[in-house]
Amino acid sequence: MSNNKSGAEIRKENRDQREEKRFLLARKLIDKYIDFIKILESEDHQKSFNLMWAKFDKNLSTNKHFQDVRKYSTAYSHAVKYCQDRMEDKNITIGFPKLIIQSSRPASFRTQEWFSDGKDVLDFYLDWSKRLEAQTNIDLTLNDVFLSLIFHSAVLKVSVLQAILKQLSDDCLMIEQVYGLPIIAVIVDDSSYHTNTYVGTEAVHQTQVLYLLYQHIFFSPISKKKQYQSQIS
Repeated sequence: MSNNKSGAEIRKENRDQREEKRFLLARKLIDKYIDFIKILESEDHQKSFNLMWAKFDKNLSTNKHFQDVRKYSTAYSHAVKYCQDRMEDKNITIGFPKLIIQSSRPASFRTQEWFSDGKDVLDFYLDWSKRLEAQTNIDLTLNDVFLSLIFHSAVLKVSVLQAILKQLSDDCLMIEQVYGLPIIAVIVDDSSYHTNTYVGTEAVHQTQVLYLLYQHIFFSPISKKKQYQSQIS
């Protein structure tokens, strides 16, 4: 059976070995510049330690092996842990003049898959919009209303979409106007949807039997046309 390692594994081992050498050098610098006996003998432990630590940090930061920010910060943090262990062994209670907090950027959601999916959705939307331009009000379908609610009215909650489409299919959807814009009021059975709307003195979302949402949604012209078509027919 072959024990050959992949190139990636070999490179990782080499990186780990180089990092361990840097850590060893950082520990040697601690041993060279931090004299724990002198700290214990001094009148001001913290002041004595701070002076020693400044010399250590200067030599660490100017050493050719730690010119890279990541290499310096990881070695510095390793030295802090090493020094802290030594101080605990000798019952020395003092703080470090500086600590380095390492963090990485959160992964971006804008991955290649995200861009690809977005392009597919955009292509679909443009094709659908182009087809709508050639249609009349009578040609509009329930599917067009569904897509218009998503793309034009930004209704993305499944339970809200279902409630609107059910009212439309039952021919009981009432459209009002606010500042000349079509608007509807929807009550949704959805326990995950929080609302501060009150009916009388009782909060709707605190209903014992059903968890309901009372929400106003602005309609796009397409959705409005379909409802008018339904009312006329």
